[in-house]
Amino acid sequence: MPKYKMNTIVVTVKFPEEFTQGTNDSFFNPLARPLRNVLENGIIGRVTYAFYKEPDKPIRTFGAFCYTPGERLLFFPGIVNRRLRWNSEVKKKIEKFNLPNDTVIDHFSLEKELDKWHVTLLDRNSKKKYPLRRYKTRKYQDGTLFWFALSLKNPFVLDSTPQELTLMFSSPETDSERRINDVIKAREDAIFSILSLPDGITLNKDEYLHFEVLVTKDKRDGIDLPQFINFPTTPPSLESSVEMETQLTVRTHPVRLQGFPGSVFIIVVKHKGILSNEAVITSPL
Repeated sequence: MPKYKMNTIVVTVKFPEEFTQGTNDSFFNPLARPLRNVLENGIIGRVTYAFYKEPDKPIRTFGAFCYTPGERLLFFPGIVNRRLRWNSEVKKKIEKFNLPNDTVIDHFSLEKELDKWHVTLLDRNSKKKYPLRRYKTRKYQDGTLFWFALSLKNPFVLDSTPQELTLMFSSPETDSERRINDVIKAREDAIFSILSLPDGITLNKDEYLHFEVLVTKDKRDGIDLPQFINFPTTPPSLESSVEMETQLTVRTHPVRLQGFPGSVFIIVVKHKGILSNEAVITSPL
């Protein structure tokens, strides 16, 4: 078989120096995973990053969103340990999926009609696996759709955000220019979103941080808060049961996705309770 001449391509992405720290060259970093997908599979849409910020501390990466040419929404979570248990309510019972040790979460995929979604898992050879069934979104009265929620023991569960991300990869010489152009298009005019708790609110030791991701099919400047938020309140998600809090101060952030005809909003709030894992994902049924 003929051997192709290979190039080594270096992609460098810089982030604002304020609140960021150090450098990173890992393809598993949440900032890099969408770009790795571009290099391996071609254009996946414009990448939008969402970061989490606490007062006077370096920001951490909540994750990356993109809207694909196939009209799906992708989310690459920024959690460090992606070997997670999946806790969900099934017929009023809690079902717990124990993922194999060599399997990690890569990204979430929301289908074109915004009605169903699934998790893309990777094995140790970075091959895709789909052991979890598809999940449905939940539609509220105003047409807003609950996609998923991500609860964290603390902000350190999220990856730190580097000042500079450097990726090196091999490419056939004849295809290197296309791959570089695809990465440039994915990063062109990127919009960053900074998430935070409401001003003056901090996380206590017996509380966890909660993010809820909502989508709409139309463009909106804002949304009304849903009547209830999907908090984990019982084991196995929590170490012990807690009562649902009735009065909460929340902050809602819009996430701007280029090309997406709808809107994405993230609710940020805290709740009492101690998570049994570093992170818990909640899905509607």
